[in-house]
Amino acid sequence: MAFDVEEFFRDYGVRNISEGHKHTRPGWINSPCPFCTGNQGYHLGFNLSADFFRCWRCGFHSNVEVIREIAGVPWGKAKDLLREYYTGQRSVRDYVRREAGADRLRFPPGTGEIGPPAIQYLTRRGFAWEEIRDTWGVKATGPIGPYRFRIIAPIRYHGRLVSYQGRDWTEKQTEKYKACAIEDEVIHHKEILYGIDEAEGRKVILVEGITDVWRLGPGTVAGFGIEMKQSQVLLLAEKFSEVYVMFDDDPQAIKKAEEIAYNLAMVGVETEICVIDGDPGALPEEKAIKYRRELIGR
Repeated sequence: MAFDVEEFFRDYGVRNISEGHKHTRPGWINSPCPFCTGNQGYHLGFNLSADFFRCWRCGFHSNVEVIREIAGVPWGKAKDLLREYYTGQRSVRDYVRREAGADRLRFPPGTGEIGPPAIQYLTRRGFAWEEIRDTWGVKATGPIGPYRFRIIAPIRYHGRLVSYQGRDWTEKQTEKYKACAIEDEVIHHKEILYGIDEAEGRKVILVEGITDVWRLGPGTVAGFGIEMKQSQVLLLAEKFSEVYVMFDDDPQAIKKAEEIAYNLAMVGVETEICVIDGDPGALPEEKAIKYRRELIGR
């Protein structure tokens, strides 16, 4: 993510200095600090590679906090401005790839209603399969084609079917998850979030995968793994004011959760990392309900 601090400073008449000036360092842009009293100098630095503000005297300030102070606007307006000044962006939706690989989503050969083998898989994992079918519109494939023996989870964006992900229900295939081929999807699945259309309100739980969403229910979204793209982070920032990141409990996932929380904080979203034992998709139903109620009130 890249906040266009130079354009923001130009638009709001903030004097600043950059690399080459004796009072700044390579990779930084400095300006007077609006939070310091007395001689403001050029103490407020913006790190161009890491995308954060830090005053050499009074410490760290979030991007939205600096914008609010300089522009003299309320918090809500400051958040809107911050989103506008992300490089090349004047609408968060511009980051979602609109060019279509297909005019309409093409499901894999043999896709049909969910049948006994897939139902047995869901039941074995403690899911109420009828609820999964009715809430998420899942389908299944049979024994033919490159997506054989999979539960097919459609992905919706603004009410439109745009992609899907397949989950192996045999537990024997090399790839547990198999994404829609680019030429068959309307929008690439990694540009959006699974479950975003079903998430109402301003609070949301962010998880890794589709089965985590099924377990925790509506109000939960998944980024299809722990690596989040810019468009996905900005979609979260556009729709939600509070995000609870609940990834698996392994060290790499927790580290990525911290990075995502930092990026969301930079665009003014309140974020909390929720560390649980194991995988959210394997939670007992009663615990999943408890987390959902405590975090997002649903």
